[in-house]
Amino acid sequence: MLKQLGKTLIVGLAMFASSAVMAGTFQCSINAGGFTSNSSTTSDPLNSKTILSLGPNAIVTHTGAAGTMTHYGISWWCETRVRFADNDAVTAYDLPLSGTCSPGTTAFNVPLTPLVTPIGTGATGILNVQVLETFNDSPSPDALWADGSTISVQYTGDTAAEGCTPVVVEPTTTCASEGYTGTKLEWCKNICERGYTGSTLAMWIRRWTDRYRTLPYCALEQPQQEG
Repeated sequence: MLKQLGKTLIVGLAMFASSAVMAGTFQCSINAGGFTSNSSTTSDPLNSKTILSLGPNAIVTHTGAAGTMTHYGISWWCETRVRFADNDAVTAYDLPLSGTCSPGTTAFNVPLTPLVTPIGTGATGILNVQVLETFNDSPSPDALWADGSTISVQYTGDTAAEGCTPVVVEPTTTCASEGYTGTKLEWCKNICERGYTGSTLAMWIRRWTDRYRTLPYCALEQPQQEG
């Protein structure tokens, strides 16, 4: 029975490891220096826009922005928004940059913040990013972003888009959080957290089952076969 359990565990964890390798978490930083915003009309040519190709079925989970912007005339900082939308504009989110309603130049910093409703890119893999104003003041454009300003997104997907880098996201449950220590901790990491596959994964699973006669935490929910 233990031998059959070991085989089942190898198959289940191999599938688990394979899916973990295919999907990843990535962070992108867009150079927004020179961006302008003017109105709430998405077709306004003075509303700067860009497109991120994140890959089919990527999921945007966090957005943020940082830098310096100047608002001209009577236009206020609190009027600027960064809109993130899927290719069909079915799901969109407007990120405010400042809670202060005053004109002039100001620095802003909105850290990457989780979206209440993540934005899926669908088959196109496209995320649209555009800078808007809630009110069109005069003169035009209403606002200008200084050099060094950035717009950031974090997403999960199969590949890292151009200019995007992998992000290590710690799992909520780990071998350490489950109370494993010493050799058991290291072996658990080899099975559950280090991405091993094939014969290497199988070797560590056999060592584990031979010594502990139990399952590591990441295999407890794997379906067990009859036999």
